[in-house]
Amino acid sequence: MRVELRTDDILVSYDVKDLFTSVALGYTYDIILESLSKDENLKQRTKLNPFHLTQLAKFCLEEGNYFHWNGCYFSQKKGAPMGSPLSPAEAEMFMEHLEDIAFPDGFSVSGVKMFKRYADDIFVIIEEDKEVALLEHLNVLFPGKVIFTMEREEKGKLAFLDSIVIRDQGHIKTKVFSKSTNSERYLNFFSNHPLNMKKGIITGMVDKSYYLCHGDYLKDEIKHISQTLLRNGYPKKFGEATISERLLKLRNTDLNKRQARETPLKTIFIPYYPGLGKGIRKIARSIGYTVAFKRLPNLMTILRSDKVRIQSE
Repeated sequence: MRVELRTDDILVSYDVKDLFTSVALGYTYDIILESLSKDENLKQRTKLNPFHLTQLAKFCLEEGNYFHWNGCYFSQKKGAPMGSPLSPAEAEMFMEHLEDIAFPDGFSVSGVKMFKRYADDIFVIIEEDKEVALLEHLNVLFPGKVIFTMEREEKGKLAFLDSIVIRDQGHIKTKVFSKSTNSERYLNFFSNHPLNMKKGIITGMVDKSYYLCHGDYLKDEIKHISQTLLRNGYPKKFGEATISERLLKLRNTDLNKRQARETPLKTIFIPYYPGLGKGIRKIARSIGYTVAFKRLPNLMTILRSDKVRIQSE
């Protein structure tokens, strides 16, 4: 992350308390309607107009706002329904609009040097002594409904999502963050599970380290992964070989991506058909296209299940 920090800059994170249940649905319907009305390509994707699409979203969020348990139906009283596939998109639209009304003239007016948001977690670089004012400003946008909390850096470090953001000589570096309660217990190598599943655990750990760690910290984190695997029964040679194989693949992938950016290919999304897909992909690549396969919708993706789990005695 190439950012130059001044001595009077401070690293701060802001978080929305209970995002889904804090979303103002009535307000968000207006956002959806306005956004769809401005979409010039909407008619190419659907025959429904913005009003009807907004009403469909309202129906899904309000009429699908229940769950069934022990012979009774329960409904969530406020906010976007937990578990609804529509709620994340609706909450994201709400948060994007919140940013727009919070900073109509840009971030610099509030002393903000960097503002990065992922869902309800926000990372900010701001002038020192202005972080509290920003917190108060965010909390008056939807008073009593959307509540932000704040955490400052300590000793030049700030935990954000799965990483630790570190202040280092006027620059920012990152490495993997693990909670103090993390037991570092993974699937034991001698458990009765397929070998591919055990390899998958290793590749997941390596991927996380590769993408989150600054180069100065990657070597130490890989060493930590090796030690963790040994404590979980993984043979040293097996662990090291899998780690090396994964690192090589990640580095080659990055190289291919850089080359692809220099000569980008257009992507075609089509349903996958066994025996036909590989041939289509080969032909497409020869004429400057890449093919991405998708699965067609089925009943499982359309209908919800109200099956009640029966607890074992």
